[in-house]
Amino acid sequence: MPYAQGVRHQTGKQCLAGTREKLLDDIKDWIDNPKDNGPKLCLLTGLSGSGKSSVAHSIAEHYHQLKRLGSSFCFNKGKILSKLLFTTLAKDLAQFDRDFKHSLVNSIGNNASLQSVQDVNDQVQNFIISPMQNLTFVGPIVIVIDALDESGILGYRIELLRLLITLSKLPSNFRILLTSRPEEDVLKTLVPNPNVHHLKMGDVAKESTDKDILQFVSSQLTDELGMPLSTFQDQHYRTLVKKSEGLFQWAYLACSVIKGQMGGRSLNREMLWRYKQLTSNSSQELHHEKGVLDELYDVVLSQIIVEPEADGANERLKTLRALLGQILAAFQPLSANSLIRMYTMIPGLDLTLTEDIGWALGKLGALLTGVSDPSEPIRFIHSSFRDFVTTKTKSGKFYVEDLSQHHQLFVQGALYTLNQKLEFNMCQIPSSYYANSDVPGLKKRIAAYFDPWSKYAVQYWAMHLETILFDPPLECLIQLLLERKLLFWLEALSLLDIVNTAVGSLYAAAAYCQENGLILYILDAVRFVQMFATPLVRSVPQLYLSGIPSAPTTSIVYQEHIKLLKSVPVVHLGHTPHWPRTITSIQAHKDTVQAVAYSPDGRHIASGSNDETIRIWDAQTGQSVGTPLEGHTGWVYSVAYSPDGRHIASGSGQPVGTPLEGHTGAVDSLAYSPDGSHIASGSVDKTIRIWDAQT
Repeated sequence: MPYAQGVRHQTGKQCLAGTREKLLDDIKDWIDNPKDNGPKLCLLTGLSGSGKSSVAHSIAEHYHQLKRLGSSFCFNKGKILSKLLFTTLAKDLAQFDRDFKHSLVNSIGNNASLQSVQDVNDQVQNFIISPMQNLTFVGPIVIVIDALDESGILGYRIELLRLLITLSKLPSNFRILLTSRPEEDVLKTLVPNPNVHHLKMGDVAKESTDKDILQFVSSQLTDELGMPLSTFQDQHYRTLVKKSEGLFQWAYLACSVIKGQMGGRSLNREMLWRYKQLTSNSSQELHHEKGVLDELYDVVLSQIIVEPEADGANERLKTLRALLGQILAAFQPLSANSLIRMYTMIPGLDLTLTEDIGWALGKLGALLTGVSDPSEPIRFIHSSFRDFVTTKTKSGKFYVEDLSQHHQLFVQGALYTLNQKLEFNMCQIPSSYYANSDVPGLKKRIAAYFDPWSKYAVQYWAMHLETILFDPPLECLIQLLLERKLLFWLEALSLLDIVNTAVGSLYAAAAYCQENGLILYILDAVRFVQMFATPLVRSVPQLYLSGIPSAPTTSIVYQEHIKLLKSVPVVHLGHTPHWPRTITSIQAHKDTVQAVAYSPDGRHIASGSNDETIRIWDAQTGQSVGTPLEGHTGWVYSVAYSPDGRHIASGSGQPVGTPLEGHTGAVDSLAYSPDGSHIASGSVDKTIRIWDAQT
């Protein structure tokens, strides 16, 4: 069962002792003294930087010490974690309670397909709700889920929120604390529900918040022994409290800047200079649309580029924007080591850039995570800082406007890396008889060969092409990669289990290139991948043993590569000269397939069968996604995706789940309306019916 690493609460992120006491006590009272039929979920909302996450970490640690914490899960905008939420909660609860563990094991047994199910609805039902039935628990059991607003895109997040409400079906002594910014979908989905208790950071009395921030500031501006700094008096602390406008994030960043935790010096006069920069209204020209955090970010960055006794403010500004642009342009967070590796792979690139980036990272320690460890991915410490640098009215001269130059660097670095690194049998698979899953120590072999930057280059090089203008030297690098090392790149995709990204990458490359011969070659490679994706997913050697030998004789990929391969099978009879019109064939249902439907994004295919199941398939590889959807007691005649791709409607001779009842015969056809609000159905009872999809 998948498990999200690094999402547990952190003791270092708790509220400072003596702060937020009233709010913490209210939440503890809700947990420890439940009312009859009272809400089992509590939603704590607040603006960016208001301290709601610190409250969540404090509650989690408090009940961890009491051995009553079932699980804690903290979302991060830079990580894709939504589909791991419920599997992680289930594994944590299994560790917490032995009876639940036994029930979970009995529920899923050795069913590997069920353990790997990706549909979150199935996860909640099979991994949490069902194993909880008939179990008795003593004392409160607390689950803390932080930063719901960073859990994913809007369409998926609404489904996640609705599923969280179903956790109210858990035994009466369960309490689930949720935190989020006051996003519209979060408020509309959760707040009206009677099973949700809503608390707001904004409802905390201003005097109480100011007192807490004053205590925090005075605890931070101390020397190495924890003694107050002689440079700062009570009026200095109170000025910072006033400037914070109730935001702990502002106070945290301000103290970090003043103490020189962004690469500056920590002499008293330098700290006082930084303090004056942060608190002076005349030191900057601020746009009226800026919030208090935006003003702080402006001051912090301005301070970095105009330090005392330093020259070259324009160059430092350019360096800061370059680093921020690279963080924004990356399709997944990269470490300093990966960025440096990318730079060093590009011939002719001024390597002083690596020194400049090192300088910038040292300065941005209060605004970015991962800067102290060069192997850790770099992320914005707070979503509000990302919003700042990508909104011109907020960031002004620090606005990162054009990401194309950064995408260009990523493409160059990735192509040079792949052209240099990719080779035959990269991970030294000892026998061509092995499926990938059977190769001894394959994970260790992959880790030894592919560093994080190389993995990134394999997966994302073509995605960066979609945002840059045509450049002939880049086309030459693409040609070098695909004509000489296409098979090695496909081998890498198979090893990394991301074959389903190949077709999209090849189409992106074809759209970018202009040389007709190269474009024809790339499009032929698309057909090759489509035809042989299924065996390639399962076994790297099949790429060479069956893929190339079985490709049509007129295939450009076949003609270019068959002459380079030695000791491979040769097809003498029945070798087709042309690609068939059928791209691939999927065989897994146990009976006739009655209906198929593509998902709106084209990534998946749903199928309904006489075997009374619905199955989901990866449209690129033909691999099954999750487990069969069971429940129909008759043939499944029709399937249809909702426009957002989150739901599937199915028609059968017998109902399943909570059916839309009205037809008197089997439903042969279904269709969603374009906005997803209605479903039309056709039946052998000679009627068409229109249904409200929401109710």
